[in-house]
Amino acid sequence: MQLWLAKLAAAVPPLTQEQQIRINLQALVIVSSLAALTIIAIYVINKIAGKRRYAAHQAKLAAEGRLGRGSALSDVANGRPVLTDDGQIVHVEPPRQVSIFGENYKPYGKDGTEIT
Repeated sequence: MQLWLAKLAAAVPPLTQEQQIRINLQALVIVSSLAALTIIAIYVINKIAGKRRYAAHQAKLAAEGRLGRGSALSDVANGRPVLTDDGQIVHVEPPRQVSIFGENYKPYGKDGTEIT
C-alpha cells in the first residue's frame, strides 16, 4: 500500500502556491454554497410543515365547532356576549378602569397642563 502511494506521489508534480490557493478557494466556495443550500432547504421545509400544522389545527377546530373563536378575548374585554363551550351565552362586564395612584393624584396640576 505504501509503495503504491509513493509511486503515485512521485508521478504527481508538486503544486505551486497559486494552485493551492485556487484549490482552497474552490473548496471554500463549494462548502459555503452547500451550507447555504442546506439552510434554505431547512427553512422552506419548516415553512411548509408549519402551514400543514396550521391547516390541521384549523381543521380540528372546525370539526369541534370552535373555529370562530379568534376574537373571544376582545369580546370579553369589550363586554360583548360570549358563547361558552356548553352553548350558553354569557354577558361579561368590561373591567373598570381604576387609578393606580388614587383619585386625588394630579401630577400636572388641576387642568393637566401645569408641570409642578
